[in-house]
Order: sequence, then structure tokens, then C-alpha cells
Amino acid sequence: MIVALEDGQIHLVEQFRYPVGRRFWELPQGAVRDGAAPPLIEVAHAELAEETGLRAASMERIGRLHPAYGFIDGAYEVFLATGLTAGEANREAEEQDMITRAFPVGQVLEMITRGEIMDGVTVAALGLLRLQGRL
Repeated sequence: MIVALEDGQIHLVEQFRYPVGRRFWELPQGAVRDGAAPPLIEVAHAELAEETGLRAASMERIGRLHPAYGFIDGAYEVFLATGLTAGEANREAEEQDMITRAFPVGQVLEMITRGEIMDGVTVAALGLLRLQGRL
């Protein structure tokens, strides 16, 4: 999970989520299998570039969260990407309808309260950064 933050703006992606039948805004994110991937910071750089076209001069690990440890053992790392430069996105086939856009931090927080951002890991990652005083 990558929080790409620059000049008070957070970069989000919007895509159709088939299990719930709607499009949603969320943070760029990807998945890897334990032991089958390069270091997670490299994965974060690659996912950010793939989904948004952005390259980050700095990628800092913020923390590790578990979305539902009562019934699955999955976890995710939260990274803060700064020093952003634009480039070409290189999306996977199922991501071709993805949209990316930057929003002011305050607007992103309002989108959460209005239910426009409903991805639990996005909300948790932003909450972690906010509690750390970084948002």
C-alpha cells in the first residue's frame, strides 16, 4: 500500500471492484506471496509506477497492518512515497480502466466520511499516517 504524497495532495487510483460491483477510489496497492517477491520496498516502487506512472525519490516504510487477522493471516506494509515525478503507467490487463488523480488531503478525508472511499486498508493506512502526524 503506497501513500504518494506531494504538496498536500494524495494520489489515488479508481477502479472497478468486481466483488462489490462498483468503482472506488483507493491508494495504489499490490499483492505478493511471502518469500516469492523482491524486497517489499522494491515492490512498492514498482506498484506505484505501474498503477500511476509516478516515480518516488523516497519510499519510507510506515508500518505493517493486518486487515482481518481473526480469519486470515495476510498483512500489508504501508509506504510513504515522496519526491514524485510523473511518468508512464504500465498497468496490467485488468487495470486498463484504472484512473489516477491527486486530491488535497482534506478532500480525501471528506471522501472517506462520505463513503466515496470504502477500502478498509486505504482508510487504515491514511489513519496510521494521520495518527503519526504526517497527514
